[in-house]
Amino acid sequence: MGPRQVRILTLAVTAAIVSLLLLSPVSGCRKKSEKPTKKETTTEELRETIAAETGQYFEVFLESNPTTGYKWNTVQAPDENVVKLTGSGFIAPSGEKKLGAPGQEIFRFLAVGPGSTTVMLEYTRGWEKDKPPAKRYMLTANVTQADRQITSAITVVAGQEFDLTVDTEPAAGFSWVLAKKPDENTFKPLSSDVTPGEAVGAPAKQNWKFLAVNQGNTSLVLEYRGPGETSSFEKRHTINVTVTPAPSKPSSTGGKSK
Repeated sequence: MGPRQVRILTLAVTAAIVSLLLLSPVSGCRKKSEKPTKKETTTEELRETIAAETGQYFEVFLESNPTTGYKWNTVQAPDENVVKLTGSGFIAPSGEKKLGAPGQEIFRFLAVGPGSTTVMLEYTRGWEKDKPPAKRYMLTANVTQADRQITSAITVVAGQEFDLTVDTEPAAGFSWVLAKKPDENTFKPLSSDVTPGEAVGAPAKQNWKFLAVNQGNTSLVLEYRGPGETSSFEKRHTINVTVTPAPSKPSSTGGKSK
């Protein structure tokens, strides 16, 4: 076989290979035409358990960035006989780089009655109805009954004013009342007022001002009551007061000894 025949054979074989490639389906092209597999989004789970006493407030802080469209939403509310959501709000980021920086969403709760309950919050975008949440937060609160009757003691100097401040929840119909007044010859009430909480959902402050009048002992009783005149007290605080005499002023006139 001469050199020319070799060349022809080589070309014939090459042509046959090309024909087979053209006739056979190309797997690479088929893969390109297929739709890519959709990547599943996983939800970050956050869980926490706390213990609280009735009448106690507690707060939950969760990182949040509204510029991304995400927001924490309550998907499972707590049993309001055990824990009540009293308010929520957003704390903007501090510092120089505020634009686009995450802040914190705050949720404030009040432990109402003994028991256990769970609240669930999810971090989602409002328009993404079929997409799982980016984060899920579950808080289990175990609430025990607080001691309803408290006794304390104070000592005040005659002529001195004394301020007493306690948390209250007027929006829910609760307030402290002076169930037993002190002996006004010893310890006299001057004024009483309520100021709102400093943050969203924070308890208000109920303030009393007293004046220690004369030396002696007396007591006063505060009761935390709900709506209605016949409601029983949630808490009772008895304060035993001791008023001591004011220090004597030094004589302004001095005598010389002879």
